[in-house]
Amino acid sequence: MNKKRAIGITAVLCTALLIAAGTLAWFTDAKKTENIITMGNVRIDLTEPEWKAPTGVVPGGVYPKDPTVTNTGKNSAYVRIRLTHDEGLSDAQMADIEQALEIQKDWVKSEDGCYYYQAVLPVGQSTPALFTELSIPETWGNEIVDKTFTVNVQAEAVQSDHFTPHRTESVIDGWGDTHVEPYPGE
Repeated sequence: MNKKRAIGITAVLCTALLIAAGTLAWFTDAKKTENIITMGNVRIDLTEPEWKAPTGVVPGGVYPKDPTVTNTGKNSAYVRIRLTHDEGLSDAQMADIEQALEIQKDWVKSEDGCYYYQAVLPVGQSTPALFTELSIPETWGNEIVDKTFTVNVQAEAVQSDHFTPHRTESVIDGWGDTHVEPYPGE
């Protein structure tokens, strides 16, 4: 009888185990989520609201010129401006022009020739003008008569998040070996 009883108990336990396993199989769940990630961007506009290309320029003349950078992207950014010239000016003449500029307090010229804005530029905000006027040196004489030249202003920006500019005594004076590329489509 014990043998029959053991077989019966084993059969009941196996049946219960099969029922429990089947029930557990039915109590499962799965979920799927989509994580849409939209990348930000760094975009800037360089404007000179007061600049009107002068004609009849004379030594000692002062002309409104106010390069200003606006952050039109989706990320805050560090900004720098570089001034260059075309073949109408010598390097020494360009140095004369730069020396006469009154650079605004939030900008610092670095050894790499760039002027660095000393704060993060938030989205939708503009820098103060790098300078407000361009002066033609009074010392220029006949060597510049009838010449046409261009002073080029180029602005660059890099995202401020997860980027650390080079600083000397808390003054931003470089971006290391960061290469700045134009925004796609421009």
